[in-house]
Amino acid sequence: MIPSKERLKELTAGLAAVRLLVVGDIVADEYLVGRPARLSREAPIPILELTRRYFLPGGASNAARNAADLGARVAIVGVVGRDEAGDDLCRQFRQAGIGVDGVIVDKERHTSTKTRIIGGDEQTMPQQLARIDHIDRRLLGNGINGEIADHAARLLAESDALLVSDYDIAAINAEVIAALLPVARERGCWVVVDAHDQFTRFRGVHAATPNQPEAEAEVGHSLNGEDALRRGAEALVERMDAEAALITRGGLGMALHERGGATHLIPVATYSEVRDAAGAGDTAATVYTLAVAAGGTPLEAAHLANLAAGVAVCKLGVATVSPAELHRAIQAWRPA
Repeated sequence: MIPSKERLKELTAGLAAVRLLVVGDIVADEYLVGRPARLSREAPIPILELTRRYFLPGGASNAARNAADLGARVAIVGVVGRDEAGDDLCRQFRQAGIGVDGVIVDKERHTSTKTRIIGGDEQTMPQQLARIDHIDRRLLGNGINGEIADHAARLLAESDALLVSDYDIAAINAEVIAALLPVARERGCWVVVDAHDQFTRFRGVHAATPNQPEAEAEVGHSLNGEDALRRGAEALVERMDAEAALITRGGLGMALHERGGATHLIPVATYSEVRDAAGAGDTAATVYTLAVAAGGTPLEAAHLANLAAGVAVCKLGVATVSPAELHRAIQAWRPA
């Protein structure tokens, strides 16, 4: 049954009461913005004159910032380097009210950074021209796995939900998972996993939020078509011993499968022009986690996550959604 607008508004208001712990790969999204000046003589590309450079929270830190901007009480556990990107992210966390006691600064690493080069000025729509990833995938050393587990165990004592944000970099590994999940279960936390692969590492969690290609890789077949989608979602839930799977499908919306129940196809909420899909999966996973922790059913949480992701993709760069924006999206929603 499709939830009512009134119920989704009520649920949105309840997100601020949730205490969320995000554990995962902290990423800095760097933006280099330039005004196109002329064509290069060296290659058929524009020369940009740099006008702005800034960092935004990416990866697990984007999930944390989304939750904070929706009013939730948030703490994050992860690793940054002793560098400009790490310092800037920690400053932004503090400004947003995100607890940083669990952010470990490792002088042996650099902060994993995704640099986007944007061309545009006041007369043209900004366009992403290139992306350069500088990711540190080395195994964590110096007892940092233990530090992550210790920080997370302490913070779980005062959390309602745990969002594991695994970007396949370093922070989420077998040692951390083995230490983290039993404590979360013991303390009755809702656990949602937003990972890229190897979902069976997270058996016994409430839900996973893969995109369709990630889910297809896990179950070993295409999810095109309603029957294939249902079978694949069922298989993912069974393999993970989970209660639900929320599969994001880009322009096709989302699909929610609940253990022993139906597979719900949720179309995109609006057909506004998409500016940038970067980070929309983080927004969806975060809002779903907050909503179930606030008392929503998985289906209510999935619809709210779908609406929030629809707001996020209309913004340039990794973006967050405010309660007011989510309320407006609910009000404008026309359920199929």
